[in-house]
Amino acid sequence: MKLLSPFSSRLLQRITVLLLLFAGLQAALAQEKEGKPESLFRIDVVEEGSGWPVPLVELRTTHNVRFVSDNRGIIAFDLPELMGRDTWFSVKGHGYEVKADGFGYRGVKLKPTPGGKATVTVKRRLPARRIGRLTGGGLFGESQRFGLEQDWEESGILGCDSVQVAEHDGKIFWAWGDTNLPRYPLGLFHMSSATTGPAPLKSFEPPLRLRFDYFQDADNRVRSVAEMPGKGPTWVSGYVSLPDQNGRSRLVGTYVKVRKFLEVYETGLCVWNEEKSVFVKHRTLWTKTAEDSKPPRVPDGH
Repeated sequence: MKLLSPFSSRLLQRITVLLLLFAGLQAALAQEKEGKPESLFRIDVVEEGSGWPVPLVELRTTHNVRFVSDNRGIIAFDLPELMGRDTWFSVKGHGYEVKADGFGYRGVKLKPTPGGKATVTVKRRLPARRIGRLTGGGLFGESQRFGLEQDWEESGILGCDSVQVAEHDGKIFWAWGDTNLPRYPLGLFHMSSATTGPAPLKSFEPPLRLRFDYFQDADNRVRSVAEMPGKGPTWVSGYVSLPDQNGRSRLVGTYVKVRKFLEVYETGLCVWNEEKSVFVKHRTLWTKTAEDSKPPRVPDGH
């Protein structure tokens, strides 16, 4: 058996190290490329006639992978198993649709390719045009994968229930009920809130970019603004700005306390505390008892 000289042994070691480094670099580059626009297939969903982008249109493959257009009407398609293949997408848009085929299927056939692009045109069936989502996560999530809307910042809210709006003190005050957050399945249950200017949109044309100034805690996380004493969530409605006895505008509302399965057991009035930026309890109007199980009429609604 012939032994290698010390020089040959060191040379072999260096070549081995270089080959390993090269292989690692190739793997890193391949992994990085997976998230780049050139690895994605861009789908633009637009309205027939106007060419406006249409948000919240669902495209679903035959194996039930769902893609939803963002506020720019964009979908970033990234399934490797369907790249280069004729692919059927069912199209569903809640007021927007495409023509049904002979079997009644409403959809389109596309051939996704890395770096490619296609446009899906949908027909509007409702009087109003959809211009975009106001709340939730990923309003421009698909677009950002293509390097667009990079200045858009996420609010930290993934979804919220209902909305109350009132003009107060030169601003528009917005508030929402149960609010979903990323950090845990149970989010905020005592109203989340934000403000905007009195005319927050420059136009009513998409893409919609409404920026909210949310009320946050010391860790810059969206917080509750209406936690009233008692068990269960607090919901506030009937938002309105009214003058007090001194002529000062006060933001007020009607709160309810809820327990078990949507059982309202207390109603009352609350007032916005300007210093603490929270609603505080003003007065209890009704508490549920065996003798008095029906709440009275109170200011309610939007």
